[in-house]
Order: sequence, then C-alpha cells, then structure tokens
Amino acid sequence: MDPTENTPDDALTPQQAEQLAHVLSQHSDYRILRRLNLDGRLVHLQEGVRVAIIDTETTGVDANQDAIIELGILVVMVDPATGQAGQMVDRFSELEDPGFPIPPASTEVHGITDDMVKGRAFDAAQVAQVLKGVHLVVAHNAGFDRAFLERRFEFMQDMPFACSYREIDWRAEGYGSAALEFLVYRMGCFYDGHRAIHDCEALLGLLAEPLKETGRMPFAVLFERANEPEYVIHALKSAIETKDVLKARGFRWSGDERVWKISVQGELQGREMIEWLKKEVYRVQPDQKVMLGFEKRGPQRKYSRLPVKVSIKEV
Repeated sequence: MDPTENTPDDALTPQQAEQLAHVLSQHSDYRILRRLNLDGRLVHLQEGVRVAIIDTETTGVDANQDAIIELGILVVMVDPATGQAGQMVDRFSELEDPGFPIPPASTEVHGITDDMVKGRAFDAAQVAQVLKGVHLVVAHNAGFDRAFLERRFEFMQDMPFACSYREIDWRAEGYGSAALEFLVYRMGCFYDGHRAIHDCEALLGLLAEPLKETGRMPFAVLFERANEPEYVIHALKSAIETKDVLKARGFRWSGDERVWKISVQGELQGREMIEWLKKEVYRVQPDQKVMLGFEKRGPQRKYSRLPVKVSIKEV
C-alpha cells in the first residue's frame, strides 16, 4: 500500500489499525494518540456516591451579560474511599437559545450557531432530576461554569462544587499544563473537544486514570479537598504601580468593589498568599501587619460569584 495515498477509514480493520499503531509507538520518534474511549476505564461499583461532571458552552465570558447555550452533564458512581470511577448512571446534553445572536468569536470556539439553538430550551426540571442526590459537582474551570449555572438554575446555588483544574496540582504530578485537552493528550488520547458533553467525557476519562507521580485517583484528591474552604483575598489599598504584579500573580480587578482579588484553596495557600502580598505588594517586613479583606466560602459556596460578607482583618 502506498502510504502517500488517501486511505478511507474502512480500508483497515480495527485490528490492523491497532497493529500499525503499536508498531509505530515502539519508535522513539513517534507518539500515538488514540480516540478517547470510556469503555474499560470505568468499573461497576456495588456502592458509591453520585458525582456529576459538568461543562457549559456560552455566548461569551461575562456571566452577567452572556448566557449558556449548551449544557453537558455526566453522573457517575465513585468509590469515596479510593476515588475509583464507576459506571455512568445519568446523562444530559442539550442546547438553549440565548435570545440574542451568538457572537461569531464564540461560534469559532465551539461551532454552535444561531440556527442550531433556535427554539431550544433547557428543561430545568430534568436538570434538577439528573443532579438529584449528587455528592459533588466537578468542572474543569468551576469558577467559570458555576457563575453561569447558578444564574440560570437557582437550585445550583447550594450545590458543592470542585474544580479539577485548580484542586489537582497537575504540574507536580508531572504534567506541563492543566488545560484539559493537553492532559488528555498526555494520556495518549484525543477527543472531539469544545462541545459540552464531549468535554465532560474527556474529563471523566482523565479523572478515571491514576495520577502519574503519586498514583492517586484524581477523584480521591477532589474528595479530600472538598471540605477545604475557599478564601477570596482582597488586596486593599494596593498601590496602582503594583497592578501588573498582582495581575501576573492571578489577581483579578473588581470594578464594582474597586479592589484586586484572588481565590485560594485552604488555609495553607491563604497564608502563603498573605506572605507574598506583604513582600511583593505592600513591601513590609514579615513581622509587620497589613490590612486585607477576606471572603470565606464553605463547600457549598466554593467558586460561587454570589456575594458573601467581607471581613477586614489586620494580618
């Protein structure tokens, strides 16, 4: 067979294709990517807790002005002791008309057009039923998705969320990036990305694999960190010349509150961030105190954009 010829997919049997892939993967100059398949990655559990994998596609990035146009949910059983991913028990995938034209820049990302969503709407009662009894909602960028979800579905305002992007230290586990597509590539797989249900499947496949360095199951890490509070630290009265330093560190500007803020997970990250602020922003000695603002969000308010009381403390 001339390898330069265009060969249709059905020219090779699956067994022949796998044989060729295996041969090529033995060469040090090549890496083989296989289409992600959840078969064989999930086990049947007699007991477990329900976990929802969730993803959204939206008209833009501003939850106050943009809207969800596609919602994907996979509900899977997970062993709370080991983090082993079990069988899928429910699934939801639907489009919704936002009531205004989808910006072309957004369509370029996910491929969803005005014609595809015309007249479509989420069944909120069905979404609530799918999420009934869920122990944890997992998204790969929970801060983004939750802001849209709790605005569209009021019942999500009290659901515990976990973020697989932030709560698993992917770099420490030997990965060069925490981006979902990159992580799946490192598994040796590829998938049809940028549609909600496909991203859910990709994330589930990723979370069903042991981590490279520690060998722990990602779900076990997320369960362990689920009860850690989220702290949003306000850099009060920071000098204007420090804005680039704050931005580079991950702080975001709140125009309404006129302050730079950042979210950290747990008390250890909180103490580390306070010390960094003292040194790099306020430029005081370690034993000197500075005035900062703090929001504390428990498990059911993590990654939420809903307002909570801000405490002003000298630390």
